[in-house]
Amino acid sequence: MDIDYLVIGAGGIGGSIAGTLAASDKNVTLIARGPQLEALSSNGIVLTADFGEQKKESVIRNIDVCDQEAYIKRRRGSEGRMPPVIFICVKSYSIPDIAPFLNEIGTADTIMIPILNGMCMGEYIRRFVRSGRVLDGCTYLSAMKDGPGRFLMKGDSFRLVFGGDGMTPSSALSAAELGYIAEDLRSAGIDAEASDDILSHSIRKASFVAASAGTGLYFDIRLKDMQRPGEPRDMVGGIAEEMQSLARSIGVSFGFDLKEDILRSLDSLSPDTESSLQRDIAAGGMSEFDSLILNPLRIGKERGIDMPTLQKVADRFLSSQKKHIRKQFDR
Repeated sequence: MDIDYLVIGAGGIGGSIAGTLAASDKNVTLIARGPQLEALSSNGIVLTADFGEQKKESVIRNIDVCDQEAYIKRRRGSEGRMPPVIFICVKSYSIPDIAPFLNEIGTADTIMIPILNGMCMGEYIRRFVRSGRVLDGCTYLSAMKDGPGRFLMKGDSFRLVFGGDGMTPSSALSAAELGYIAEDLRSAGIDAEASDDILSHSIRKASFVAASAGTGLYFDIRLKDMQRPGEPRDMVGGIAEEMQSLARSIGVSFGFDLKEDILRSLDSLSPDTESSLQRDIAAGGMSEFDSLILNPLRIGKERGIDMPTLQKVADRFLSSQKKHIRKQFDR
C-alpha cells in the first residue's frame, strides 16, 4: 500500500520524520512557513544523523514542501485519494493555530499521530479537531533545527511509537490495525512500533522531559550538570519519582523504576544538551511550560498526588510565564 504522509511542523522532529521518509522515496509532504519554507523549497532538506559512532549527512532534494493554503488547494483537486497519515509535530501551544487546517483537510478516516511533548496529547488535540482518528505518539529521538532547512538527529536510533489511546471511539485503534503504518515506517529506517499501550510510552517520555527540562530550567544548566552527583541530579530524581506516582494513579505500571530509567537515559545524552523549553523561555516568547510543567501538576492535583519538586519549578517561573501561557490546558 502506498501511503501518503503529511508532516505538519518543520522543526527538529517534523523535519527528521519528513526527511527520513523522503530519503526512502515515500510520498511525504512537509508543511512549513517563512524562511524555513523558502530554504526547503530551494535546497531540500539537509539531514544529519548522529547515532553514536555512525554519523551521516544527507541532502534530500525530492522533498515536497508547501504551506497550509497550497496544501488545501491540492487536496481539493484530488477527490477519491485516500487521506494522508498526518504527523503533528508542532509545539503544543500551536495546536489552536493549526486546528482550522486539520479540520479543513481531515475526514473521518484520517489518521493523525501527534509527536508532541507532554502527557495525553491526543486527548488534548481532540478538544480542537472535529474529525479524524486522533491517536497518541512519542519519539525517543533528540532532534533540532540546525539552520534553515537543516536538521540534526542525535541518540541511539530513530525510535517512534504510536497507537490509539482508547479515550474516544475514534481513537480506539489497535496495534494490529495500525501495523501497516509501522511496517512502512520501518522500511524507511525508522524504528517504529504500533502499541496497544501508548499511554505508558507517552507518560515515560513526558516524565523524562519534565524532569530534565524542568531541572535545566530551574538551575539554568545543561545536561552535564545533571550527569554528576549534586542538587540538580537530585531534582531530576525527585521529579521522576513524582511522575511515577502520577502514572500509577492513572493505572500505568512501567515494570521498571522510572527514576533509574530517566537517569540512565539522561547519562546517555550529549553533556551539552539544552532543552527547547530553556531556549524558548530564554528567547522571551511562547514555550511549552504549560504542557510540560503545569499540566502534570494539574493532573496530580486532581488525583491527590503531591508533587513538591515539580512545583518548585512551577513556582519559580509562573509569574514570568503567565503572559506567554495559552490557557489551553485548563481543565
